[in-house]
Amino acid sequence: MKNEPEKLLKQQQTILTEAPLVLMNRIQMFSQPVWTWHTMLEFQRMYLEKVAAMSELWYKWMQFYLSPANTRMWAQLPDPKSYYKWIDDSTRAANRALYPVSSRVHVNKRRLSRKK
Repeated sequence: MKNEPEKLLKQQQTILTEAPLVLMNRIQMFSQPVWTWHTMLEFQRMYLEKVAAMSELWYKWMQFYLSPANTRMWAQLPDPKSYYKWIDDSTRAANRALYPVSSRVHVNKRRLSRKK
């Protein structure tokens, strides 16, 4: 796919720009002296999302790292054509690995930014 580097850049920008807003909303919510039912649910949701995103990211990265094409790449000196293919595959794997994180950050930002 031709737009893999642009897709990777967009995912990184989403994480870099929206994650601080999610953090700000959650810190404000969790710093209250008395937690509401909504705050407790948000804390539990946050924890479960982190576990799910990390396990999904790890699985996608291991799929790439342990793939036969990748192990062949490490076993021999690559020619330039196979090296550029490996770079493309690496970018694609990074996109697949970052997708769960960037999509959750985006959804959390939208959900937490809504007026209640």
